[in-house]
Amino acid sequence: MENGPSKKYLGADQDLEKLVETHLFVIGPNQSGSTFVTRAIERCFATWSLSREAQHMLGYQGPDTLHHDIPLTWASSSESVDFIRARGNYDWGKNRKAWYFQAQAARRDANIFVTKSPPFLLIADQLVEHFEQVRFLFLLRNPYAVVEGICRRTIKQESQRAEALRLAASHIMTCFEYQKQNIQSYQATGLFLSYESICSQPLESAKKMQRLIPELTELDFNQRIAVKGMYDEQLRDMNDDHIGRLGPEDIRAINKVFARKLDLMRFFGYQLLTDI
Repeated sequence: MENGPSKKYLGADQDLEKLVETHLFVIGPNQSGSTFVTRAIERCFATWSLSREAQHMLGYQGPDTLHHDIPLTWASSSESVDFIRARGNYDWGKNRKAWYFQAQAARRDANIFVTKSPPFLLIADQLVEHFEQVRFLFLLRNPYAVVEGICRRTIKQESQRAEALRLAASHIMTCFEYQKQNIQSYQATGLFLSYESICSQPLESAKKMQRLIPELTELDFNQRIAVKGMYDEQLRDMNDDHIGRLGPEDIRAINKVFARKLDLMRFFGYQLLTDI
């Protein structure tokens, strides 16, 4: 792990069924900063962590966006949402064993298992049912920045742009709906932090996380972390960079979707952008 504690202990050599006392799931849509946040948490000595998203680990039994041809805009489709939420598509006993076997920690007595996968946003209830002492960190980000980030990765031809924007906008609004439900359902065991608040108040955000899980004593969000091989720099708010790539027609297309969800936008402190 870059610039972090050496993960020299392997779950395969330890009894994580006895060692792990808390399961921390970072729950947030794709492009919402969950990779950076999870990597920061994994640098704490009390954590067992995985080398990849939980859904992509060897032996995982459940909907996997890579192997089930699920698009980045999975929440824009009721069929994809139903597939991800279907309880019969998971074997949580096998998932636990696979994750524990491949987990790594800097200390043998680490007692917190931490992981993330964006589609888990739709199945927080299943995580609570199948894992002990579950804690959640719920994340969201300015939806315009999320839409731009998704579309930058998915648009192959400019003629596809309008449809890609619509799908990405529908995806993030559905994610907002489920995240609101998650936050309201798990107030006692979860913490909500926006991407913007972590960037503007990293120290206070870390303290809030430590109040939820005191063992995360070394947690520091204000640091340099490599993310998905795309950038490696100090924590900073990249929203302006993303939103600045959207043209007037893009914003008008996105607003056609967002305008139908104004109450949801306002619930999380976001508002419609005017044309630029």
